[in-house]
Amino acid sequence: MVLHHSQTKGTAKLLLLGIANHQGDSGAWPSVNTLAKYTATSPRRVQQILHELRDTGELQIDAQGGPSGTNRYWVTVSCPESCDRSSAHRGGEAHFRGGVKPTSPGGVKPTSPEPSVEPSVNQRKRATRLSEDWKPSQRLTEWAQETFPNLDFNTETECFVDYWVAKPSNATKLDWERTWKSWMRRAAKRSAPRGGKRRSAAEDNWSVVQKYERAAIHG
Repeated sequence: MVLHHSQTKGTAKLLLLGIANHQGDSGAWPSVNTLAKYTATSPRRVQQILHELRDTGELQIDAQGGPSGTNRYWVTVSCPESCDRSSAHRGGEAHFRGGVKPTSPGGVKPTSPEPSVEPSVNQRKRATRLSEDWKPSQRLTEWAQETFPNLDFNTETECFVDYWVAKPSNATKLDWERTWKSWMRRAAKRSAPRGGKRRSAAEDNWSVVQKYERAAIHG
């Protein structure tokens, strides 16, 4: 669709083709450096072109919405009505949808519109801001309790909501549940003891027992 129907030209079209080559059901998240290699330009120029493509409406950008905080992209180019939706994206009378097509001499035969095989842009999941009353589901709560039993996930969730609700820009996400899980993983990593392997609860208890035994021996 980008090759045949995009209104962009030159380097911008090449960059859009590069993103489309990566795009799947969950969008695309190639790095700026990768896109710079595709277009033989600098990362700074890639950033400029990305904003230009967003302004044309042919690209949607979910800032930091991809894995590890990368941007997630959606190519929003769609087929015009005259396109036959094939891999060649042919147009013309023989493939005109929703009108009439030539038949044998004697007139024209009405045809009914054929359904598009391309997903509608409006049907794709849109990035949204986090609501102030957002809470993790029971499934997520159980996941956090089992995965990070020593983490105060209620407090972390409050911090999570406060942070994203107050964030003035780049605060939209396609999947807030995954964003919350990433937050919890980082919180658990920050709370882990530094300088060595984290001790188990049994090891902590044994350490306390030894402390009191030493105190008893030395009077």
